[in-house]
Amino acid sequence: MILFNYFRSFRIVTLLLLLLTLVFSPLSTKAQSGENVSSEEQCFLSLKENLAETGLFEAPLSLLGEQSYSDIEPLFGEKKKMLTSFDLTIDQPVLGIRLYSFGEQTGYTHPPKSVLPISTKSDTWGDPVKEYVLAEEYVTDAQGQERFLNCVFLHIESNTPMNVTQDRYAYDGNSISIVKTAADGSYKAWYNQAPGFDFEDNHFVTWKRMIVYPMSTQNTYFNRFDVIDAYPANKLESLDTLEFFNGKSVSYTLPETGFPEATYTTTGDDTKIELPPELLPPPTFGINFSYRLASYYQAIESQFPEFAALLSVRGAMKYAAYKELVTKESISEDEKQFTSLLFGSTSELDTYYFDENRESNPEVDKLIALLQDGDGTMAKLAAGETLAELTASEVEIVPPPVEKNTANQKILLTIIILLSVLGIIGILYTLRRRYALSHTTAI
Repeated sequence: MILFNYFRSFRIVTLLLLLLTLVFSPLSTKAQSGENVSSEEQCFLSLKENLAETGLFEAPLSLLGEQSYSDIEPLFGEKKKMLTSFDLTIDQPVLGIRLYSFGEQTGYTHPPKSVLPISTKSDTWGDPVKEYVLAEEYVTDAQGQERFLNCVFLHIESNTPMNVTQDRYAYDGNSISIVKTAADGSYKAWYNQAPGFDFEDNHFVTWKRMIVYPMSTQNTYFNRFDVIDAYPANKLESLDTLEFFNGKSVSYTLPETGFPEATYTTTGDDTKIELPPELLPPPTFGINFSYRLASYYQAIESQFPEFAALLSVRGAMKYAAYKELVTKESISEDEKQFTSLLFGSTSELDTYYFDENRESNPEVDKLIALLQDGDGTMAKLAAGETLAELTASEVEIVPPPVEKNTANQKILLTIIILLSVLGIIGILYTLRRRYALSHTTAI
């Protein structure tokens, strides 16, 4: 009887436990699903919160409406391999991006066409995007493991969106840069706003970028959450100061020497309004004086040495080689000429390179090849070779039929070589005239 009562009590307790499990299972499931929210979804939710905080993006937020990440995720296109990602450039396409755009159609696709690897080794985004772009970025490590980095919102703001094309885009002006850390430390957000200019220095677009770096993306190969504080930017606790731009107009003037300067006025009024101090472009000083991203790249080198080995300038020169170059006591005239081309505008070369109906110019073709292999070219120049030698047309020397013509052949050969050298110098001089502003990428 005692044994019977024991089993009876056991059945009752078991039944009660089963009932309690059924009653509380919805709460348990909800808690579990909250813990399993992906980094991508967390990033998307934080991105929308920060866009709302700025007070600048009512239109795109209204278009997004109440859409959840599960609604948006299927709209992203296929991943594209890139050498560049928002002021980060490497020499191997291990960065990936996928995007979804909405709103009014523009004429822009990325990256801008260039003879340099930053363009030739990257996938294009595909068809021109619309004015609002949502994107997700990834990195693939040496073992082939793909890791989520961050989510992106890009507003391509222009009065004539269809005129915003990669062929027209030349460079960015001074940018507004802000880094915010979430109160609970769960993410960091970077807001960047920069005017875009064409090759005639006309302002025709403003790039407004918001990027969120979740803490959950931390890993030992590379993440941007751990290094974004080293980026040259003003550190703020809130983005509501950006509401300054509501109801303001901006115009740009180009001094005889220098960068385009912005003037802000109240819309419909000519009264000049100064930018709040926290919105002024961060000053360049210290190690950032010779290269404005030096402190940022230094942080990457310190924390992620394996990934840092890929860091480059325009995809053509290792960042480590660049540091050696700028710290050399002296460089040759040929090295100066080549670096002026490498770090300057390549617009004429770009026009030639992408012209399908061009008439081939062997010297220019060789010059482009030298630019695309910046490290190799600098090594040759450091070893004593000259640009004239590296770009000269090959001359086939035919042995003279009789000994008495040898002197004449030598004179003719000397004249040919001299003309080739003068031709190369002329090409370099023409290209250097265009060098005024570094050709930066929008993204």
